[in-house]
Amino acid sequence: MIIKARLLFIMSVIVISSIGCGNNNEPELMAADTPTFASAITPTPEPLIRVIPSGAEPQKRQLFTETYPQNNCGGVSEVVSTFRQEHSITHVLDLGQELVVSADGSAGIPGVGQVQIGAAVATKYNVSYGSTETKESEIKLTAKEKTRVEHILKHLELLDSGTVIVTVGPQDHMFSYNFPIGYRIELQNTVKIPCPTDAITTPLSTISSEDITSTKPIVPEIPEVLPTPPPITIGTIIVPGNSGSMGIQGV
Repeated sequence: MIIKARLLFIMSVIVISSIGCGNNNEPELMAADTPTFASAITPTPEPLIRVIPSGAEPQKRQLFTETYPQNNCGGVSEVVSTFRQEHSITHVLDLGQELVVSADGSAGIPGVGQVQIGAAVATKYNVSYGSTETKESEIKLTAKEKTRVEHILKHLELLDSGTVIVTVGPQDHMFSYNFPIGYRIELQNTVKIPCPTDAITTPLSTISSEDITSTKPIVPEIPEVLPTPPPITIGTIIVPGNSGSMGIQGV
């Protein structure tokens, strides 16, 4: 009986020891096999934006057309007029159909997220993104003497083109862009219009005092000359019975 009791005691000690060792080792295994939250997330590198203008002539975007008439039907020389116009341009980025640019100049690149492409392009041209600038353009228009014309004018917005390269890590994302930089007026066409048949032959601006004075000679009015009456004679009439005489005017 004593031997049996000792065996049971030894077995109980072994079981308790094994349980204690198991509890102490379990957290160590979990800590070794389970990755931490910090090691599971890879930080995204900051995108690098490069703006490369093409260096080509600006592209032209037509805004509208306008007709400017010139009437020189009565002219004796060519007339030159200056047509001048102002237009406000807004510095916003156009990436075509590749990306949609928001009002603040950011664009969402798939796999990257929102990138401030607009601000980078505006900085390249020394302007603030979304700002408005007033531009002026003028053009000389002519009409030959004895002619009447209508000039068709094109109002154009000038766009500079180039390439934006967004680099994120080892990968490059390239996009073509257009950016407003100016304004211009160009002559599209000139149409001749017949002059009216009763058009004056001398422009009003060249008429002098001699031009508006009649060339008909002025003949002074001659007054009517009345005939000279005959001289008056005085005769002597003798009245009977009177010793004197009386003078009477005769006609």
